[in-house]
Amino acid sequence: MAYISQVSYETATPEQKREFDDQIKRHGRITNMKKTLLHSIPSFKALMEWYIAGRSHQSHRRKSRPFLLLRHFHQE
Repeated sequence: MAYISQVSYETATPEQKREFDDQIKRHGRITNMKKTLLHSIPSFKALMEWYIAGRSHQSHRRKSRPFLLLRHFHQE
């Protein structure tokens, strides 16, 4: 199995350090997966956008749940 190293803060590029700092500022830490993804900034940003989209979708689902329940019972 291949091993992909994690980006360490000490050897990170300025752009990687900005993302590293932002994660720590927002969440208090950075996961090992995110440290590994920092080798590719576009991949890292795609993952972060996916998280945001997922949260937005969950929020929408919570708001529309009563409507879905009513719709379900109306169909029976």
